[in-house]
Order: sequence, then structure tokens, then C-alpha cells
Amino acid sequence: MPATRPPHSQCATIASLVITSSGFCASPELFCAMRFASKAMPGPKAPRPTMAEIALTAAATSMSKAASVVIANANLVKQVVFPLEVLPIKGILASGITQLIATVLLVIYTLVTTGSLPWTYVLLPVLWGLQFLAVGGVCYLLASLSVYFRDVKDVLQLFCTAGVYFMPVFYLPAWVPEPIRPVLYVNPFSYLAW
Repeated sequence: MPATRPPHSQCATIASLVITSSGFCASPELFCAMRFASKAMPGPKAPRPTMAEIALTAAATSMSKAASVVIANANLVKQVVFPLEVLPIKGILASGITQLIATVLLVIYTLVTTGSLPWTYVLLPVLWGLQFLAVGGVCYLLASLSVYFRDVKDVLQLFCTAGVYFMPVFYLPAWVPEPIRPVLYVNPFSYLAW
């Protein structure tokens, strides 16, 4: 008889996902709402920067999981018939669930605060597909590199933390000095925030 988790454990997992996603939406949402409420900052109330934060956090989570997935599952990797390609995708799908819940909460927030949704929300599945492909490629690369270089996860954590500051969520791109401004264009998630 296969081992199954008790029903209360599954409910706790679902509750944890919803609570994590709502907290994930609320913290940047409060800051962005205050930021965009000022007269000096033009633009929407908060959905675009928060959407960029949601995508960046999901990508960073997927990449950090991929950097250690092969080493953490060494017993599965040693089996002859195990499809090794599944391991990085597992992390992407897991963080995609959190991203989906956070995006649904953000869509509800946008609908409640503005009374309507922008037509560009129709393009979200296309963006998710492109994000899945791009992050999938990076995750495969990181998973293969981490077998030979064990510090990949630590270096990746540093770059993901720095990536948050290179994304104009807390400031406008015009506020950045001219010589440093091209760095903003390197981060693909900054385009979601503009």
C-alpha cells in the first residue's frame, strides 16, 4: 500500500501556500501603494512593480532550488532509469504555484481598487510561458554547473539579492545617474516594473 499523507497535512500545505502568497503580495503592495500615492511618482497605484517582484522572486526561487537539486537528490540521480531532466522543472513548477496564487491575489486587488483590469492582463499567460522557458534554461545550466562547482548556490544568492536593487521597483529609472542607468536594462524583470 503506497504511503499517503494524512488529509490534515494536505490542508496545511494548501493553507501555507495561500498564506505565503498573500504575505508575499502584501509586503511590497503596502510599500508600493505608499510610494505611488505621492505626487512625485507618476504611474499606476502598484500592480506593475508588484507583478515584477512576484516574477523575480519566483525566478530566484526556481534558480536557487535548481542550483542544489542534483546534489540533494543524489540517490535518484544514481538510478539508471531516472529521467534527470525532471529535477530542475520540479522547482520551477513549485515556485510557479506560489507565483500563480500571488498573481491571482494581485489581480483581485487591482480589480477591487481600480474597478477594472487593464487589457494587458490577457498577455499574462504568454509572459508566464516565456518566463518558464527562460528560467528553465537557466535552471538546467545551474543544475549542471552545481555538480562541478558547489558554490554556485551561494554566488547565485548574491546575484539574486543584487538583482532586486537593480530593478526599479523602489525608484524611477530617471532617478538613477546616467552612467549606471544601462545596468537597469540588463535585468529582464525591470521591464515589468516600468
